[in-house]
Amino acid sequence: MINKAFYEYSKAIEYAKTNGEDFYLVPYYYLNRGNIFLASEKYDSAIIDYNYLLKLNPNSTSALTNRGIAFYKLGENEKACQDWDMAVKKGFDRANEYYQKHCKN
Repeated sequence: MINKAFYEYSKAIEYAKTNGEDFYLVPYYYLNRGNIFLASEKYDSAIIDYNYLLKLNPNSTSALTNRGIAFYKLGENEKACQDWDMAVKKGFDRANEYYQKHCKN
């Protein structure tokens, strides 16, 4: 099932790259494929998708939070904390749980 979802999101991303990324669902393609990478422990690939999503929608608190998780899993704690802090400042309370657990001394 995950492989099928990955394939479908990748095809949708390919289509959007060719035909325009202004369709409102395109950022979700990157978010969802990034989440598949994250769940599959392919953290570098997840970060690439979250980075692209943040280019399309700089206010995506889900992308910031999940990219923070990927950074944390890679041992890049400072980057993780920066992402979680930014998500919290944008009003995403769920990121505060990560920030409080992993970033507050």
